[in-house]
Amino acid sequence: MGRAARLTWRLLLCLTATNAVAQPSPAPLALVRAYADGRVSESVVGPRGFRAWTPMFPRVDGWTDPPGTLPVAALEVVARAEGDGLRVRVSVLRGSGHEIDEPVAEVVVGVDRPVVVDALRRVGLQPLTLSAVRFAAPALPVPRADSRVDGLSIEGIEPVLSPVPGYMVSVLNRTDVPIVTFSVESTAGGFTALSGQQGDRSALPLVVPGGTFTFRFPAASSRETGRGIATSEPLDAVALTGVIWADGRLAGDQSRLAPLLALHRGRQAVLRHIVRTLGATRDATDARAALEQVRRATAPVPVAATPADIAAVTTRVPSASATAARGIEPAIAFGSRDARDRLVADIDRVRTAMTPAQARQWLDEALVACEAWAERLTALFPPP
Repeated sequence: MGRAARLTWRLLLCLTATNAVAQPSPAPLALVRAYADGRVSESVVGPRGFRAWTPMFPRVDGWTDPPGTLPVAALEVVARAEGDGLRVRVSVLRGSGHEIDEPVAEVVVGVDRPVVVDALRRVGLQPLTLSAVRFAAPALPVPRADSRVDGLSIEGIEPVLSPVPGYMVSVLNRTDVPIVTFSVESTAGGFTALSGQQGDRSALPLVVPGGTFTFRFPAASSRETGRGIATSEPLDAVALTGVIWADGRLAGDQSRLAPLLALHRGRQAVLRHIVRTLGATRDATDARAALEQVRRATAPVPVAATPADIAAVTTRVPSASATAARGIEPAIAFGSRDARDRLVADIDRVRTAMTPAQARQWLDEALVACEAWAERLTALFPPP
């Protein structure tokens, strides 16, 4: 099989994610979300759209979910530009690990065209009002750089306005150990603004020893100017708060690292099953049938966190806050579902068009990639 053909079937499961270069938008809009309890959030919708979920939402008084229904744990909003407005999908995420994504409504909003999503009442939530306002790019001064991790520093922060306001942040690894994941947070107006993390799902090295890594960090949430126009609030500071090294060592704020480590543990739990299942196909004479068997065996794998998995994380982060500790179990479930669903989605993407030879190659390459992934995760959880 030639190189071009090989690339067609290349396994997506364990590839490093890359960010496509987005084209500037001439007139972005900000999505306004007004909750029934009086909270209002505004977020600019760039060329790649907007997606966010929140565990904070007002419920219908006295609501009880039907028997056998997982409780609503989060409200999700996804938006993209459409014409002179925004197309917005609203859904609820059920279960502590967001096992079920249940669509509620899809609407189009625009400037002076608000929409009340009353359909949320059907799932026990009070209505959400969606609207759009014009967005004005702000002046962005360079925020202060800080690192709370020895061996990791911010080498530069560059404000950028296109396609949406934000900052390009360059991080230098001054150690001799690769970085798998690091956490970052910002302040605006003297208060904590945004927090996040950088890392590859497959635990591939993010920053090699002596190397730099540059990522885009958003400006603070949009705010109303009082003139019917929204703009982003500039950041005061960007700080590196924690890191997971490739050899399993942790540094920095354990409360930030706890959910990140839990995500990796969840993926490790499911990878044990995936590697066994793929390994059993080595001698299969019908590769296409073996591919179908891998899918059937993987799709129903449970993703709930086990006590052993929870303990594997909590013992590594004993000083994590109570809030962070409560997030460990759902984060393990997130990670487990992520690994499981990525393999199933990969198979669904290619299985109908594969020849037997291509199916054989896919199975062999998937096994090698997942074994390597499992080895990287094993290094993150060294024996006590």
